[in-house]
Amino acid sequence: MQKRGIPAYITSLIRHFRDLRDGTHGGSANRRDKEAHFEKAVHLLAPIARQVLTELNTNVFNDEDAADQLSVLRAIASGDLHNLVYRADYRIVPAVTANSSPRSSA
Repeated sequence: MQKRGIPAYITSLIRHFRDLRDGTHGGSANRRDKEAHFEKAVHLLAPIARQVLTELNTNVFNDEDAADQLSVLRAIASGDLHNLVYRADYRIVPAVTANSSPRSSA
């Protein structure tokens, strides 16, 4: 469920990072079910990815073209964040750890 005012792509990233934290994917815990979720996502995203690649075959020429790049820049930022989580840990994302139980300070 999307929270009011939070873009869907942010909600999706947080959901994904929480899945990483919890060892699940789309509510599934076993590998076979996780892979089934992933396969479905690939089929759903394939036409969207092809559309993006086609659109990126144009150069930016004016203010309107530049504004149209918002979704591309969001995707780049999301990809970079995902890569950082992959290289480090989901705990680098404050929105994922904000509701965690307080840690004791030693």
